[in-house]
Amino acid sequence: MQLLPDCVGFLAGVEPVTEKVLEAAQALRVISRNGTGVDNVDLGAAKRLNIKVCRAEGANARGVAELTMALILGLTRGICYGDAQLRQGDWVYQSEGCTTKSRNLAARLQPASLRSSLDYLPPAELAKKAAEIKA
Repeated sequence: MQLLPDCVGFLAGVEPVTEKVLEAAQALRVISRNGTGVDNVDLGAAKRLNIKVCRAEGANARGVAELTMALILGLTRGICYGDAQLRQGDWVYQSEGCTTKSRNLAARLQPASLRSSLDYLPPAELAKKAAEIKA
């Protein structure tokens, strides 16, 4: 609240932007929200205080799509379950076929403009890393 009086523009997240907040921001002229909703902004108070409320619709579309893709993959591959098992110490690491798996992963990451760090390791280095993890 201490920084609000001099704030001219506000990029709001999901936090509530209440009448009290808006009244404290005496210099505020515009609020922008990433995404589609502005239900966390007191629109009546904003209008009364002559503060414009805008939406940066689509600005986070790629991030939302990537997160959705990750969640779908996580659900279909049981990643949360696997993570819980790993944290409990119940895991088996197989180094055989790791290079093939790395190349397979890289092929699937390429359309998403992502890269696998395993891609950069030659087979001998990859086997060494697997042995270190196994030990």
